[in-house]
Amino acid sequence: RKDLRPYWVKKAYLRFRYWYAEHFLRPACDELGDHHTIMSPWYVTISGPNVRIGKCATIIGDRSDPVKIGVWGCEIGEGSITIGDYVLCSPGTRISASDEIVIGDSVMMANGVYITDSDWHGIYDRLSIGRSEPVTLAENVWVGDSAIICKGVVIGANSVLDNAAVGAGEIVPPLTFLTGE
Repeated sequence: RKDLRPYWVKKAYLRFRYWYAEHFLRPACDELGDHHTIMSPWYVTISGPNVRIGKCATIIGDRSDPVKIGVWGCEIGEGSITIGDYVLCSPGTRISASDEIVIGDSVMMANGVYITDSDWHGIYDRLSIGRSEPVTLAENVWVGDSAIICKGVVIGANSVLDNAAVGAGEIVPPLTFLTGE
């Protein structure tokens, strides 16, 4: 569809969107790189300590599919999420860390991707966080629609398989090493 808004309205909207991201999302991050584009930032939630997002990140929030990035470590101040430069987070992306999640530069995550490094509770003791193992996505990885990446997964650089390193709706089990080479 054509954008029929007058230019001054569009420019005012873009300024407001940038102000909202700087006012509400930057303080929630330990680092938010320059030149970010956060579309509908009111549908993006960043919570917990040690969240770092690199420069030129594009995050697309949506009312029906908000983006949620959160760290809930075993102890106060533990756990981290590091997102590299030029990363794309499509609507519905959820990244939940108990230990550590590292996402390299130029990674693209399609709609509804879920990345977690923990079981979030034990089988019998539901009050404990359970086992967690770091998750790493190297640079230039493309994660397909509705993919779920579980604890302990390492996806190698330049991973592309049939237009997606991790296919639509696929669950990547722990200790899976994918490489684009």
